[in-house]
Amino acid sequence: SHSTGYSENPEVNFSKYNKTSAEYNIQKLLEIIDVARTYGVNVVGIVFPQNPLYISKENIWGRYGPSLSDAKMLLNTLDSIAKVKDNFYILDEYKNGKNDYESEDFANDDHLGLSGAKKLTVRLDSLLLKIQ
Repeated sequence: SHSTGYSENPEVNFSKYNKTSAEYNIQKLLEIIDVARTYGVNVVGIVFPQNPLYISKENIWGRYGPSLSDAKMLLNTLDSIAKVKDNFYILDEYKNGKNDYESEDFANDDHLGLSGAKKLTVRLDSLLLKIQ
């Protein structure tokens, strides 16, 4: 597939953060982590990179939101879960837009292209080998 990179004016489809849905999904994640533990399985959450201009230019976390403050709260929650659940890991490749993914690594504003996918896959593989 052809990678065009990300845009200087990223497409925004902002959705208001739904705290009730987020809390429901966090509970589901906790259930998945606990069930996985009973089988000796690790769970890895991946934060995929997006166009960094969502944060620096649009002042939102990504194409669909959430706001920067809601994103920070959610990421802090996930970090807290990873600290107490020894079979849950987070691979944050977005790093709030401060990462080493270049425009050429993207197919568009919020999807990696082939080179970006290769970069992420190498890092995921490294994490999986470390935790197996």
